[in-house]
Amino acid sequence: MSSKQLIAGLDRFDKERPGGRGVPQPVLPLNIGKVHAIKDFLFQHTEIYTEPQFCEHPMEYKNALCGAVVKVVLPKMFDPGDPDVCPECSVAGYSR
Repeated sequence: MSSKQLIAGLDRFDKERPGGRGVPQPVLPLNIGKVHAIKDFLFQHTEIYTEPQFCEHPMEYKNALCGAVVKVVLPKMFDPGDPDVCPECSVAGYSR
């Protein structure tokens, strides 16, 4: 696995109360929208991730190659061929 692989991310998440009670917890959105490539965040930093990492505070947000703010780091590499991919990230990812 190459350390040059970009990580996939989303620009939003939803919140749900587990069992309908308690404090709302971040969850993946039903409609994920565009999948972004995270800028300056290489796969070597996330090899231990097995679950999505939710960035709930602005200081935790990541930047996508297209300039979007990423709030969910997915435990997978960015795939420019994914049907939900951000077109701008795909172009930028190929030119890295």
